[in-house]
Parts: sequence; C-alpha cells; structure tokens
Amino acid sequence: MSISSIFSKKTQCFFCFGEIQKKEAFTANVDTAEGRLAIKMCEKCATDFDDLLKNIEAVKNEGL
Repeated sequence: MSISSIFSKKTQCFFCFGEIQKKEAFTANVDTAEGRLAIKMCEKCATDFDDLLKNIEAVKNEGL
C-alpha cells in the first residue's frame, strides 16, 4: 500500500474495478481462512452481492 493510496479520496471496486469515491463505497467484511477481508465495492456491485447472499441464505434455510 502506498502513501498516495492512503490519502486518496477514491478507491476501486473489488468486482468491476470501477473508480469510486471512498465516501460512496460500500464495505463488506468477509471472514476467510486467512483472516478478515474488507471488500470495497460500488453501489451496483453491492446490490448484486447482497442479492447473492440473500439467495444463499434462502437455499440454506430450505434444507432445514
């Protein structure tokens, strides 16, 4: 990580690699085998990610 990226007002979406303002970015904290991962994403990708997780939960709950 460079010094310029720390002070930059923009960040990159994890999924579509689009450039977005840090204040407008959505963050998902995901626990992985290597530790917690903070994923920054744009609004469109965040909506898609949320829908995906809702569908996964629905499928998991159907099996109960």
